[in-house]
Amino acid sequence: MMLENEVIIVDGIPPRTYDAVMGSCVKYALISLPFTIDRMRISSLRQRVRNIAKGKIAEALFDLFCRRNSIYPDFKKSHTPFWKVDRKDFVLMRGAWDLKNNFIYYSGDSFPHKYIDLPALIPNRYQGDQWSKRNKKPFSETLVNFQLFTFLKNADLVRGKRQKEFISIHLSKAQNDFLSKLCQKYRGKSQPSMPFTSNGFWKQMRNRGSQPYFTLNSRPHLIITGYATKYQWKGFRNTGPKDADNCWQEYIQPKWYEKSYRGSCNFLNNSLQTRITNATLPIGMLPSFLSLFPHLTNAMVYGRMKTI
Repeated sequence: MMLENEVIIVDGIPPRTYDAVMGSCVKYALISLPFTIDRMRISSLRQRVRNIAKGKIAEALFDLFCRRNSIYPDFKKSHTPFWKVDRKDFVLMRGAWDLKNNFIYYSGDSFPHKYIDLPALIPNRYQGDQWSKRNKKPFSETLVNFQLFTFLKNADLVRGKRQKEFISIHLSKAQNDFLSKLCQKYRGKSQPSMPFTSNGFWKQMRNRGSQPYFTLNSRPHLIITGYATKYQWKGFRNTGPKDADNCWQEYIQPKWYEKSYRGSCNFLNNSLQTRITNATLPIGMLPSFLSLFPHLTNAMVYGRMKTI
């Protein structure tokens, strides 16, 4: 079982480096938007772009941290062009890794709970969702599938209300209209071949408005916690706003999570919320990522271990 002092906090990234990484994530979000399924049925293109960019930043910060610490995940093996559906995130130690990042909410600089009390969540809304694919091999040369769980602070939580998110997206009306037409044309569907060039896309965006396309309101630390493989699957149980078994609800007191009348499942006093059914296990019941790389305990660049 993982201990709190095995949590890795990636908090030493220079602002200029962080901003450059975020810029790459936003550009990916913009150009891939027409080929990304809108599962949440969000009408705002800015919000959809923000959600995609937020999903990519955890992956990008993790890659940056690893390479500064002599760990070399292969993201090229799993790389998909902007008009294709993403596969597993990276290959490492002959395993195919899927990085599951969730956003947390709290006031101030210090998380008021233990990170190991956060939930490891794998979407399990229907047959064919991510949980049912946990043992599917995406690459012939890999031997095992890993699920790695990370967290980022998205916004302050003040008297139960979320404040401004850490990133804001800026699009002119002309840029928004251009993206909207592409979304209507491709409808979130993967394409058999490149439908347009990236150079042509960015030229059209520049002609319709200014850059940059985002502002960072804060630079949240990446929290790297535990991982799961087939040896941990048996411990996962469904949690969600519509699940009746309330499994794991008594993991810690007061209740680990509450179900809201608004249709959400709220962990650790609203620190993390989800509106879908997930296969769930407390992070503290998983092995830590740190345990795979003992050298990190001696010298860590752009990061530190959680102290208790």
